[in-house]
Amino acid sequence: MATDVWRVWDETQRPAWSFTPFESVGPLKFGMTYDQVQAAVEGVLEVGTSQGDVEGVLWAELRYVHRPARGCVGPAVTVYGDRSIGLAGIAVNALRGPQVTLHGTELVGQTPSQWQTFEW
Repeated sequence: MATDVWRVWDETQRPAWSFTPFESVGPLKFGMTYDQVQAAVEGVLEVGTSQGDVEGVLWAELRYVHRPARGCVGPAVTVYGDRSIGLAGIAVNALRGPQVTLHGTELVGQTPSQWQTFEW
């Protein structure tokens, strides 16, 4: 079966997450442990691929437990962290990740020109 890796998911297929600068993206809060990240997305996302090293730096690709569309592959969200400080970075897949909003404005899948007048 062929996969459609560039297919953009419809907004109705994406979870809705909000962004609070320096605090959280959806249920993920900066500083969480790896186990807390897994618990926060349980039932919606699961770890597909992960890697850590002896210094404690790690990343994990989170995939949907139940994919809304057949044939789509790849992570919805990638998280980055360190065992000493916890969750430090969150990258949302613009094609199939959650729709993230800040002050009611959708952040995922927007053209850069929309950010020229955005009030942070």
